[in-house]
Amino acid sequence: MYELIEITDNNYYVNSPTKVGIYVSTPGEVWLIDAGSDKDAGKKVLRHAEAMGWKIQGILATHSHADHIGGAALIAQRTGCKVYASHAELAFVEHTVYEPALLWGGCPPQALRGKAMCAQSVECEDVLSAPLPAGLEIIPLAGHSPAMFGLRTPEGVFYCADAVFSAEVVEKYPLNYLFDLRGTLETLARLTAVEAKWVLPAHADLTEDIGPLRDLNRAKMLEILALIESLCAEPTGFEALLGAIFAHYGLALNLAQYALGGSTLKAYISYLLDEKRIEPVFENNRLLWKAV
Repeated sequence: MYELIEITDNNYYVNSPTKVGIYVSTPGEVWLIDAGSDKDAGKKVLRHAEAMGWKIQGILATHSHADHIGGAALIAQRTGCKVYASHAELAFVEHTVYEPALLWGGCPPQALRGKAMCAQSVECEDVLSAPLPAGLEIIPLAGHSPAMFGLRTPEGVFYCADAVFSAEVVEKYPLNYLFDLRGTLETLARLTAVEAKWVLPAHADLTEDIGPLRDLNRAKMLEILALIESLCAEPTGFEALLGAIFAHYGLALNLAQYALGGSTLKAYISYLLDEKRIEPVFENNRLLWKAV
């Protein structure tokens, strides 16, 4: 764990729970693609940079989730480099309490403000203003978060962030977090159209063909959509739906999973509502969902 792995000329990654991409823009200068999940991960990235004689030019935060920006503040403080994110997610990087607030739907309790959901805040600039090396291309990947992006390098390496997850993650967390289901499905549909020799997801192995993993992730989402519709054969409330989904997959709710899974379930409900596949029903001042 935390080994430095070379993909091809100028392209590396740190093999951590959330992989950190490294692009060598010129000899001795690198750009980081994400920054690891916490300060310890950031320290390990800095050790690799020091050992290789690399100066970090900037951190490209593919999105604002804590496991991708947790090491950014420490790295920026120690190197003086800037942090860049999409314009739509800048505030979430600079005010990281917004992330658990989004999941919770209001001011989050302290129990949801640990480093897993609430990274150390760091000053951030719009990635469109970043002095990116020639040939380093931003690839929009919205869905998992409001404005996630990936990077494709001139050598044909595509760092695709959280566009897909490993089979192990899909099995363990079937209701895996996403912000916008429609956006996620659209991103998955475009994923294999990105020309790349190698594709590196943040939570899956390096691959030459992302198609099978893309299809696995998409199939699970469609499975959950069908499950929700079946559970709504009779008017059913949000809490009952969430509990039934967790029971279906043999999972147990806790506060963190309630926030993550609950927010994700609402994204599925929004999709089904917009598609007119379910409708709201109010009974005794309770909001229920009924399949159409």
